[in-house]
Amino acid sequence: MDGLEVDSTGFEVGVNMAATPGAVVYRSDLIELIQYKPADKQVHAVPLLFCPPWINKYYIMEPGTGRSLNRVGGPARTHCFAITTEPRRDHARPAVPGLPVKGLDAVRVVREITGRCRGQTLSSVSGDTDGAGSGYNAANGDRSIKSATFLNTLTDFTTPGVLGVFTDEPTIAGLEKQMAKAGFLDSSNMAHTFDALRANDLIFSYVVNNWLLGNKPPAFDLLVWNKDSTECQPRCIRST
Repeated sequence: MDGLEVDSTGFEVGVNMAATPGAVVYRSDLIELIQYKPADKQVHAVPLLFCPPWINKYYIMEPGTGRSLNRVGGPARTHCFAITTEPRRDHARPAVPGLPVKGLDAVRVVREITGRCRGQTLSSVSGDTDGAGSGYNAANGDRSIKSATFLNTLTDFTTPGVLGVFTDEPTIAGLEKQMAKAGFLDSSNMAHTFDALRANDLIFSYVVNNWLLGNKPPAFDLLVWNKDSTECQPRCIRST
């Protein structure tokens, strides 16, 4: 499917995609934290932390020029931060029970940088570790997260829907064995799984448009982002 879904030749990260000025202000063995430069000199008192999907790069909130959630509307006057991660071979190890707690390091750093005791979070898709972290905080009487917003996020995995086709015990065991050997799950495996979940939209429509009709793939920043995947860490599969 590579090269079939989208024409990415006119897009470059840092130029006309993910171009909001910012810098990495914190790094651990799990995450990096980006702090963005506010568009306005005056900012709201409560900072905002983006928790993006693990499968794709961090910049879903700012795919194209002039369409960045970090630079328009309310966030233009807000201290915005974003979590990003890129698993490596040396990340291979047993599942880490404290994954949501380690992710809360980002909340702590945001508070330290801004000098504010409370912050807001916005999560999308598999950014739902934010939900687990919020639950952990609530159980420990920590009110540092003022509000948590979830976009298209699954928080109850007891009924995973069609994704359950790919998450039975034999399949998960096979994935864990593969990831233990390589250190991570290759991003193409994850991408193909999601393509298969919406085959009409993400596979066959391009077959018809490109191969049968002879049309060029679309030049669309969101599709470029969709193909810009990260690897998946072993602990992302099964953390208890």
